[in-house]
Amino acid sequence: MKLHRQLQESGFGGSVHMVRRQLAAWRQQKQPTQPAAPWSPSARAVAWLLLKEQKTDATTKLTAKEQAFLDALHPKWPQLAENLWMVQEFSRVLSQDDPIQLQAWVDLTQEPAILRPIQQFAKNLRRDWDAVLQAVSQPWSNGQVEGQVNRLKMIKRQMYGRAKFDLLRARVLQMN
Repeated sequence: MKLHRQLQESGFGGSVHMVRRQLAAWRQQKQPTQPAAPWSPSARAVAWLLLKEQKTDATTKLTAKEQAFLDALHPKWPQLAENLWMVQEFSRVLSQDDPIQLQAWVDLTQEPAILRPIQQFAKNLRRDWDAVLQAVSQPWSNGQVEGQVNRLKMIKRQMYGRAKFDLLRARVLQMN
């Protein structure tokens, strides 16, 4: 109000509201902008982001925010590169169906720089080692069976509470 009176004495013909609006705009411009909150993804999101970083195809481009996060993460965690290599190596060993290389990979997980979850994963593989070796060395897969089971469960979820077994049977046989 004081400023408005002074302006009126100088010949200003506008209202108090005009002065308040202009002052509010000036104050807003002078306010320091709040820095954006840092992006803090979940552990699962970081894991997927690290795997995405390793791919080279065009469909897995990192956004600027993701790249900035990874650029800040790598210097703070030097063992990360070795652990990423272990994950990639496991994928490569499985694709080659070589039990000897799998044994070497499991032995490498005992190194002190390897993350505890990777060591635990290898320990769980050793619990049923014979089955793991058979899965790696045999050409057979239960993927077809699992796919059919998944399809049947989807049909059951869609029909939940609507019908008895005879209609379920008709829908399963109809979809074949």
